[in-house]
Amino acid sequence: KDMPASAEEIRGTRQEGVEMHELLAPQKIITEQGRVKALECVGMQVDGYDDSGRQKVKPVEGEITTVEADMIIPAVGQYTNWDFAPENLMKPAKEGFATGMDNVYVGGDARAGASNIISALADGRKAAEAIAQKAGVAFPGIFYDKKENVSPRELLVQKARRERSQVTEHAAEGHFTSIDTHASAQQEAKRCLMCDEICNICVSVCPNFANQGYEMQPVVYNLQTAVKDKDGAVSMEEGPVFQITQKHQIYNIADFCNECGNCRTFCPTMGAPYLDKPKIHLSKESWENAHKGYMLKQDSSEPTLYYKDSEGKSYELKRDKKNGSYTYKSPKVKARLDAENFRVFEIEFLNEAKGAENLKQAANMHVLLTHLNGV
Repeated sequence: KDMPASAEEIRGTRQEGVEMHELLAPQKIITEQGRVKALECVGMQVDGYDDSGRQKVKPVEGEITTVEADMIIPAVGQYTNWDFAPENLMKPAKEGFATGMDNVYVGGDARAGASNIISALADGRKAAEAIAQKAGVAFPGIFYDKKENVSPRELLVQKARRERSQVTEHAAEGHFTSIDTHASAQQEAKRCLMCDEICNICVSVCPNFANQGYEMQPVVYNLQTAVKDKDGAVSMEEGPVFQITQKHQIYNIADFCNECGNCRTFCPTMGAPYLDKPKIHLSKESWENAHKGYMLKQDSSEPTLYYKDSEGKSYELKRDKKNGSYTYKSPKVKARLDAENFRVFEIEFLNEAKGAENLKQAANMHVLLTHLNGV
């Protein structure tokens, strides 16, 4: 029960005839004429629990077991070998995939420690997106233009039905029986829940209706970066590409959420929606007590979205319906932006601030303001 493996993995291992011996610790490899003959192990016994709740063990004096073997494969853990680069430069950023070496990115176990294959595959795609963004180009759409044109209702109905697999395991003959007909292949494919199209599990399992879903059209904006030099001159440079490719999105209503963690328990991607998704505050009291999140001021002519981050910095995005523009204010700049393509009409640095300011936060707020207020 303390093994860091799923019940399915343990069951499959046993079906394939692998013997597992518990409470044994290897201490010596026995050889004869240069060849492996056996593995000498010492017996262990349970000795309380560690900080994570997992059982600790200690050796039992004099309890020695010898396991005959003609090959021994050590599999007691993994580590990253950075023999091709300075280790201090290969550490990934706190958020993202870039390392201390220019144009070198890292993902998978090397980035976040031991995890699963799915997470490593996802890191590969996300790192590729980060590279494309740094290059100032949109991520190729080949991964997104193959979606089936299925309505949200159909997708949710499909997720509510169980399709049983026709593929069965036969450990003695291999792993799985083959799919030998087109019909059986289609039947197996129907088991896919299309979570990349729409998930909404966090919406359905929230007891307080705090997680809410909405639909949007994917967007791509070539954002600009404002730069103010030491002489006070302001110039505009082409900045990062901002894009959202997923039609179905989630936000969290802070006033309804008691952070029970139910959505985190059921999230198939190991996320924490009540923490990860944009948190919307409906009441002034909730907004004032929060250290981070969004608040919407609904106004027929000038709807406004406010945001404050975990460092206490405040941002504001106001939509002027009359002239089709946005007014954006951050701790560093105030700008007027085109509501259609998010290009800058005018911008000024506040409080003698200098340096560079990109408009990614403004784009994030634009997406939320558009869909929360229907502007």
